[in-house]
Amino acid sequence: MVESFLPEHPDLKSEASSGSVVGYDQLSDGARHQFALLLSGLGLKGVVVGALVSGFSRSLLPMVLVDGQTKLLRYFPGSKVTDDSFVKEIHAAGNGKVERFARVAGALVLVRAYGDTMLGKAEMNRALPEIQLKGARGIFDQLLTLHRNNFFHGNVVAENCWVRGDTLTLLDAGARILDERKSDLSPQSRSEIQKRDLLQFLKLLDSAFPTVSDRAPDLGEKAAQFSAEQLLREIGQRIFGLELAPPKEVSHLLSRREKESSGVKSGKFITRRSSEEEVEPAPSFQEPVREVPSVQPSPHPHASIAHEAETPPVIGLGSLPMFAVVLGILGILWIVRGGEFPFSSSGEPPPEKNFNYSAYWGSGQPPFLREVAKAAAVDGTLEAQQVVFDSVVRGDAPSVVAASLIRNALSQPWSVEYDEGDRKFLFAVALKPLLPPRTVPEKPFSEVHPAILLAFLAELPPDENKSWFGAVRIETLEDLFRRYSFDDKAQIVE
Repeated sequence: MVESFLPEHPDLKSEASSGSVVGYDQLSDGARHQFALLLSGLGLKGVVVGALVSGFSRSLLPMVLVDGQTKLLRYFPGSKVTDDSFVKEIHAAGNGKVERFARVAGALVLVRAYGDTMLGKAEMNRALPEIQLKGARGIFDQLLTLHRNNFFHGNVVAENCWVRGDTLTLLDAGARILDERKSDLSPQSRSEIQKRDLLQFLKLLDSAFPTVSDRAPDLGEKAAQFSAEQLLREIGQRIFGLELAPPKEVSHLLSRREKESSGVKSGKFITRRSSEEEVEPAPSFQEPVREVPSVQPSPHPHASIAHEAETPPVIGLGSLPMFAVVLGILGILWIVRGGEFPFSSSGEPPPEKNFNYSAYWGSGQPPFLREVAKAAAVDGTLEAQQVVFDSVVRGDAPSVVAASLIRNALSQPWSVEYDEGDRKFLFAVALKPLLPPRTVPEKPFSEVHPAILLAFLAELPPDENKSWFGAVRIETLEDLFRRYSFDDKAQIVE
């Protein structure tokens, strides 16, 4: 039997003084299951349990994700936190705190749960498109919060990113947020660990977040995974208010070699919209097998066309070559257009459809782009980075490749000055996949400080009083440069 009561319960003091208050990690599996039932009974559906407090100390013990089906999904052995106000800051302002004492398997425990009060009544299985953008922005903001307090996470992996409400949150899942050895670390050592947090975050953007299908089937089916490409596109649409320009024709990148080998010119059947040019048979291939009454010439220029429509020729054996040619053309068109004919049954061109960016930049990436991304992720040389950079500038590479570029650029011991030109240049490169073609400022890549693109992920809604790339607050940009400088003499900002 599970009992719960408020902290003012008279039995609290005697129970605590007797030493029967235990942490979650000391409970048996059966007791943990009862604990899950308790949380469900308290109405804590789908929230992250922020802490179990042992006794009257302020130590953060496990963080647990509980679903609405009274099933305990996972137990995270967390690290100790001594500053309770800092814990609240990590879990973001506006989140409500629920505290309950409960007796589980004969032991008295205190449950401290952090739940989003604004989203507490919302359905947990909604598929919201903002989940990708809010999730990545939220995780990045939580990292900055840790770093501003001179802490680090140390374990920014997909397993530590879970759904809370309609957002993704970074959990303290065995991470060294408040490691006891923190005070023994020099500012330089701490800064290096914090930079590893960012490298892990960029790597995370190249991968997909867990679909949490084991949490709720309907949510698992609807929750969209995202990558850096989708994140940047979401930022471009929602914050910059920009319309996306379709990338190059898919067939131009995916089927160029096949078309050339088959003797078909690239793009020949893509831009053609009229069916008459493709299916109108030549007179020399028509061989009637029966006589057709002669028709007197008509002064009307279209009379012969009308007559031909009324008396279509009968296709015989002599017309088989043309029939095969027409079928071949239609087959090529069907393949090139992804299983769609260039004209509808009514003879009219079909309406333009929205370009499937996710399919194109997902599993359908051209092989050379995958190789470029692989080279950028493994080879940290400037030559490999230059290949990625050139593909980004040309608009051939998705932003997920640009993320590999950023990740490797951060590993270089560069110490360069940045100026207005650097910002314009890097934002032009970052926005290249999002915008219609435009001129990218000419500037050697080796002269550009890579940390500016980190600010691109941390930007806020644009200020009209700033320049066209000013979606990032200058204060945030300056802070990032000071905090993650690669100068040997750099000091972390206290």
